[in-house]
Amino acid sequence: MRFVCVLLLEAQGARKEKRVCKKLVGTVSMQKLISKLGNLSRFFFRQERDKPDLIRAGLLLEAFEHYKHNDTLNQHGVDAFTERILSLDYDSLRSSVQNGLEEQVISIFRDVASHEAMINGITSSTASKGVLSSSSNDQQRNDTDPATALVRQVGYDVIVRRSEIPHPQAGEGLFLRSDGRTVLPGTVLALFPGLVHLAEYTRQKNYFHSLMPDKDLMMLARRDDVILDARGANRVPWNPYALAHFINHPPQDAFPNVLQVPFDFRADPLRIDEFPRDLRSLVPHTHAQPPTLTGTTERGVFMHSMAIIAARPLEDGDELLMDYRLLPNGPLPEWYHHFDEEEAAKRMEEQ
Repeated sequence: MRFVCVLLLEAQGARKEKRVCKKLVGTVSMQKLISKLGNLSRFFFRQERDKPDLIRAGLLLEAFEHYKHNDTLNQHGVDAFTERILSLDYDSLRSSVQNGLEEQVISIFRDVASHEAMINGITSSTASKGVLSSSSNDQQRNDTDPATALVRQVGYDVIVRRSEIPHPQAGEGLFLRSDGRTVLPGTVLALFPGLVHLAEYTRQKNYFHSLMPDKDLMMLARRDDVILDARGANRVPWNPYALAHFINHPPQDAFPNVLQVPFDFRADPLRIDEFPRDLRSLVPHTHAQPPTLTGTTERGVFMHSMAIIAARPLEDGDELLMDYRLLPNGPLPEWYHHFDEEEAAKRMEEQ
């Protein structure tokens, strides 16, 4: 794990992005922040096993919120939210990250639902009224084209096309489409879709082994032993942002530009504090096996997920790259390399 400036540019890969980051943070000293958070990383490794990622996600989300309401990030603002995040205990930090993710996810889902309603409405209207004039028809194609309408509503979307990684096994990749706009660090970009294998099942040796092999690396494990299985992505509700299973691991000369963060869709028997029920049809998951009363005791969650957030300023057309964090005891693909050997060793100790 390499911590970066408050916008979390990777220190080793920051040369090209420093100019963009400098523009975003205004008066903040890039080198000072990179050095400051880099020194903290050694301390973070001694904390709870997933707290480093939570701290990093918390800083990214705070930077996103701060910049959303201010034109620049100044030193005072950076110091204030950095101190707040670092002072939180584990449960408070996890709650803060969850709330930050949820706010963005709800906003995206509402825009997607609105977009779908608009498409359906225009389609119905066109069918009932017959052929439109040429100019009206052109305008409607522009309004309903996913390449323009959804990007205009949300500010960005993600698309699948041939990866730019120069390796024959790279296949397809996931790219940002933002109509020329810079997307801020901390922005929720995508969700990892598919079947959800609950911890009460994956902790059973036979069940876990039944999921193997995963030759195409389509499963993503959370620290709580929940496994997301994108091999079942065609069996879950469709969502245009649920395409994270197309994200590639960076090649040797590149660094991750996104961070995967566990996210839970909340439930509440009293329907007071929960993920909006009218948006649940867009949740890109279903349980591989239903939760049992005794096996899954967490009643505040109706579905587990994984959100992908920007770890640095991203530009229109950037390919998203994510550290796959495969276990060192392999077998590992020939193209895979660890970004942090110490972090990989820590994950081995958890097994």
